[in-house]
Amino acid sequence: MLSMLQGTPDRILVGCSVSAEYKARILHVDVCHESPSTYKNRSVTPHMVDSRLNRRRFIAVAGVVGIAGCSDADAPAADGGDDASDTGSGTDGADSTAADEEASDTDGRVLYVAPDGDDDSPGTEDQPFARIHTAVQHADPRDTVSVASGEYIDRIHIRDGGEPDAPITITGPTDAVVKPPERELSPLNIKASHVHLRGLSFDGLIDPDNPDDPNSYAELLISVSPPWDEDADGHDEYVEDIVVKPDELRHSAFNMIRVARTKNAELGEFKVTGLAGANWILPDRANHRGEIIYLGSPPIAPAIPDEFPGYPWNEYDQTRNIHIHHIDNSDAHPHSQLVDSKTGTRNVLIEYCTDAGGSQQGYEADRAAAIRFNGSNITLRWNRIENVRGDAVMITRRLIPDLTMDDLEGVDPGSDQAPDLDTPRIKWGQPETELERQMAKQNSVYGNVFAGYTHNALRFEHIEEDYQQGLEDRGITDPDLVTPADQERLCGNEIDGDTHASPTDPCDGDVPQTDDIGHLGGDSPWS
Repeated sequence: MLSMLQGTPDRILVGCSVSAEYKARILHVDVCHESPSTYKNRSVTPHMVDSRLNRRRFIAVAGVVGIAGCSDADAPAADGGDDASDTGSGTDGADSTAADEEASDTDGRVLYVAPDGDDDSPGTEDQPFARIHTAVQHADPRDTVSVASGEYIDRIHIRDGGEPDAPITITGPTDAVVKPPERELSPLNIKASHVHLRGLSFDGLIDPDNPDDPNSYAELLISVSPPWDEDADGHDEYVEDIVVKPDELRHSAFNMIRVARTKNAELGEFKVTGLAGANWILPDRANHRGEIIYLGSPPIAPAIPDEFPGYPWNEYDQTRNIHIHHIDNSDAHPHSQLVDSKTGTRNVLIEYCTDAGGSQQGYEADRAAAIRFNGSNITLRWNRIENVRGDAVMITRRLIPDLTMDDLEGVDPGSDQAPDLDTPRIKWGQPETELERQMAKQNSVYGNVFAGYTHNALRFEHIEEDYQQGLEDRGITDPDLVTPADQERLCGNEIDGDTHASPTDPCDGDVPQTDDIGHLGGDSPWS
């Protein structure tokens, strides 16, 4: 096996313009659970391979330079761009912030929650609350909500968060399991900045006696975004300083984690112990919404706000400065993408994850991709991606379309029909702004293992014959295409089949190396 990459590449997640607060946000957790009885034989037999990421080590690594080398200052500010809080500082600032964070974990109050608690109690260790939501409503910046073992039927809705260097923290053991009260509600909704989740498990199987019924599953497990109602404070802003580190996630009708209009966030580590996408995987019907992590917002949403009342912003979602790491799907639970990074997202690092199988789509027209890049300056490194019913990685671009409701009559925007609408601004859309021209470019894919996929290790849709024919049919001449030449680096990967580009070429000497990949690599809690 070729020598893999380790340490700090010359361009990684944090450094040139990520806030000092964000550089300090690295801690972690663990564990395992049984899956529901059947997936109708749709999962792939896994090739088995399984945090405490040292905060100081991350700061030392992250302080070198920014993700994929593009600072927020370099990125276009159009369409809802950056503000002053994205301006970075050096590693000295990050170290002091880490110390502040350690103090913040101990200086605030501890509010206790237990299954036998009472919401009218004071929330002390001897007299705990019954609901996590109740404890969160009583929490102030720097406070910790400590959840005892047990099952909680709850909807945790956070609209008042912490403050810089004084987050509200929710913590608990793996066997503290949160389920939603009904299908339409996700058990955890973070709609404020400076909120840290460290621990607990989230289970969307509302009716465990009927695991083969898609109506037994909650639509979503964890949602992060600003308030989506127009009258709410912070409606036009981005939430920031978010940590989402559950011990386990299992069982959702659609996505597991959805992150929109967010900056400076850490997602992982956690273990996947049940399927995502039950709504279409179990009945074997057309759909594709089953991402483990859905990053950003669909580009079609701002064009047709009447159909997307939950996305009232008339602009691209520029979710940015995101660190995703140590996701363990070594048991190959079914899902669509491991990570789907939508148009507008940028500065994302995905590392040390294992997806041993189960990545699929609910229709043949649009094959699966375990990792999908629509954004820019995304780095994918040191991951193990296997047994995909499609491509290991797909890099393409989708733009805000010029649509009216008449164009969408009888069409579900989330279905496989939507990308094929005869309009110049979706699948074959051409960029008109600098932000659009940068999308799906300047990405890096290196040091990964891609095996067992049915199509390509790396797929560039724009260089395919069918795509080229679509441009010709629509009279689009001199198109702006996304090609391998537009990427920062594609090198040092191990593959066992077809591919676009040359992702196995040796990396330059300035790229560090490691033999440790997947969720057992790096400072893994499972190693």
